[in-house]
Amino acid sequence: MATYYEINGQKVQNLASDPSPLAEGQVWYNTTSDTAKVAGYNAASSWATAPGMNEPRAATASFGTQTSGVAATGLITPVTGSYRSTTEKYNGTSWANSTTVPTPRAYSNGGGTETAGIVYGGDSSPGAGISSTELYSGSAYTAGGTLPNSYYLAVGTGPSTATITVGGNGYPTAGPLRTVSTYNGTSWAANPATYPTTIIGGGGVGDSSNAYVFGGSPRASIGTTSNTWNGSSFAGGPTMNVARDNFLSFGTVTDAVAAGGGNNPSGGLTTSETYNGTAWSTGTAMPVGKNTGGTGGASGTASAGLAFSAVYINPAITLEYTGAGISVKTITAS
Repeated sequence: MATYYEINGQKVQNLASDPSPLAEGQVWYNTTSDTAKVAGYNAASSWATAPGMNEPRAATASFGTQTSGVAATGLITPVTGSYRSTTEKYNGTSWANSTTVPTPRAYSNGGGTETAGIVYGGDSSPGAGISSTELYSGSAYTAGGTLPNSYYLAVGTGPSTATITVGGNGYPTAGPLRTVSTYNGTSWAANPATYPTTIIGGGGVGDSSNAYVFGGSPRASIGTTSNTWNGSSFAGGPTMNVARDNFLSFGTVTDAVAAGGGNNPSGGLTTSETYNGTAWSTGTAMPVGKNTGGTGGASGTASAGLAFSAVYINPAITLEYTGAGISVKTITAS
């Protein structure tokens, strides 16, 4: 069997972004982040503490990756009843302030990348839903259309050109809801399909044509159920190991992570679990508990995730997640 050096030679590649797929032992220099990196094998998943946000927040819109994460809007924590309009970006080392969102909001959703993000829904004061959408370029926001209805605490996932939102609390019509809406990069459309149950504070991965929704509540009965979405209808999925809402979720429809949450806003679970496209398995516990307060607070993949939002407890702590298997590691001098 040929070695990596026999295939690629002795010269380290200069790449603008990390390669995909990864080969164990692969070495390259990322010219964008100005770092040398290697693809190493992890026998088990792990969490590591990273620098906290400049402005701790809960119920935030979030999107991006582990090394290009974005936190937009949210509740000021410790909770004061006031909402943030600010945006912060994480580069894998530290958080930096970015521009403000035109409409302060919390309990909203986000998706996409650091340079092509979307923030939508939420509320602007307790119980006052928002229907507006903001598109983020990495440095500025522009208006992106209006949701079919005003709601907050919905499940949302997908890039800025293929977004889906499910459930939430309606306004002025009370929720929780079962409704589904999709966004194509320009406008929103109400989908005739409905989620099998009402849902708020759940997790979601995927996009408007292929998504996976899991957990959540109405608060009286926090769920372990999940459902897959094929672009037109839902089908029942496997049961989660732990009932949770207001939790962190990231990944894809075949490789996802759910962590933290709980049914008590003042508490936060430390447990996590992973989904492989077929079933949920118990994952590695976080070093601290986290309850997002409703939505968002995480970004990235099941190989390299980022968790940062929390309400009441540990709001200033950022956690980096490394999944089992081959993952990217930064080479440092010692």
